[in-house]
Amino acid sequence: MHPQYPAALERYHRVAASQGVEARHPFLDKRVVEFCLALPWDQKVRDGWSKRIVRQATGGLLPDDVRWRSGRWVHLGWKFVEATMARSDAFFERELAGDMPWLAPYADVSKLREMYRRYRGGDTDAGWTIWTAAVLSSWLRKTASRRYDPHAHERPGSAHASPLQG
Repeated sequence: MHPQYPAALERYHRVAASQGVEARHPFLDKRVVEFCLALPWDQKVRDGWSKRIVRQATGGLLPDDVRWRSGRWVHLGWKFVEATMARSDAFFERELAGDMPWLAPYADVSKLREMYRRYRGGDTDAGWTIWTAAVLSSWLRKTASRRYDPHAHERPGSAHASPLQG
């Protein structure tokens, strides 16, 4: 019903795959959706508790404080990024050290340097900006290296050589 779900899931799958993780979404399995749609309402919500059947089914598998916690179920997106960042020193050094040539046209490099210094000093509040800047830098660098050059693979004298080559 929400068009942003397929786009979000596709992005999530690409990010997970880049880290060697196969993303799974058990609540989006067609059989589970059909089953849940067929359930009577009191199996979905009872006594103010949503996802009642999941909470009951996980008895003995999950601790009660997890099964019966209130509020929204935790999305692990940021935890995933934090875990990736903890193993990304070489990536950050490559993308955020020096003059940051790929970012300079788009960001205030002196502010990024300061945020990176704070992040390396333990300031986790700077983490999201640093992560975003490093990913953007990597993407810009890779995109620039793949620009289309119609003559890149031609050799002088080959059948496909440009008539403009001398």
